[in-house]
Order: sequence, then structure tokens, then C-alpha cells
Amino acid sequence: DDASLLSLQGSVYVDKPRMEIDQFVGNFTLTEETGAGAGLGTAGCDGDIEVGGPSAEHTEPLGLENTLWSNTVLCAGTAIGVV
Repeated sequence: DDASLLSLQGSVYVDKPRMEIDQFVGNFTLTEETGAGAGLGTAGCDGDIEVGGPSAEHTEPLGLENTLWSNTVLCAGTAIGVV
């Protein structure tokens, strides 16, 4: 469901561009709230409101096989990307 993509919390890390394109390095980290209080605000020790509850992170490595080049033609299926 494409609409569920809008609710994902995560980050993407990639190395700066370089001439050695075969050595592309990066990772995608998906953060998911866990526990009974997921999505609810809680009061911290100092009285400030902390948004969300405990969270779990899942990290996937990104390499050259995870890239789409300019003028790429996708013959079948779908692709979702970050520019």
C-alpha cells in the first residue's frame, strides 16, 4: 500500500560521491516504535513530553545493486527511491 510509505520513520546514509562507482556504500535504517505506548507522548524525568515510546531499529546495507542510474528503464514491477 503506497499510503503506508508516508508513515515510515527512517534514515538513509550514503558516502559522498566519488569516481569509484563500484565502491558505493550506504545504509537504510528503519525505526519502528515498540511497546504498549507506541505513538503516545510520555513525560520524561525533567517533565518534558517525549514523543513516542521505545523504538527498535533495523538497518539494511546499501550497495551498487541498490542504485538506479539516470535514464534507467524499469521493464516490470515498481521502484521507490530516494534522490
